[in-house]
Amino acid sequence: MAARDEFKLSAENFSKLRGFMLPDETVQRLAHSLESGSLFVFPSLENAPPYDIDNLNWSERYGITTASQFQLYLQALYTVAYLTRAFELDSNKEHLILAKKFVESWLAYESDPFNAQINQMIWNSHCAALRSENLIYFALLRLLML
Repeated sequence: MAARDEFKLSAENFSKLRGFMLPDETVQRLAHSLESGSLFVFPSLENAPPYDIDNLNWSERYGITTASQFQLYLQALYTVAYLTRAFELDSNKEHLILAKKFVESWLAYESDPFNAQINQMIWNSHCAALRSENLIYFALLRLLML
């Protein structure tokens, strides 16, 4: 809480600073799709594969021409950002529950050293920077729930 007070951090301020890039309706649609089992990582990558959060393949490369983009957005945890923003819009805690499951699933995947060898995108600088933003945003909203 001290950092929030000292640096005036809040989900609203962070969201404004970050500039959420999608219209609210799109965010709600993506969150609903994620909750329905479709792994949407970015709206322009429309045909999302099905997924099971308990068995998510974080190395999956989906699409012929968009496989690298898919991995970038997946590793950046955009799923967490969409679900967090959806919670900010409608206060449905189910969004944050699923977002937390994505974070936990990614942490389990990332903690296996073999995965870092086979998937260069885990610690790609672009992915890591975007993931940091998305995790900060998620953490700030989670603080509001406590």
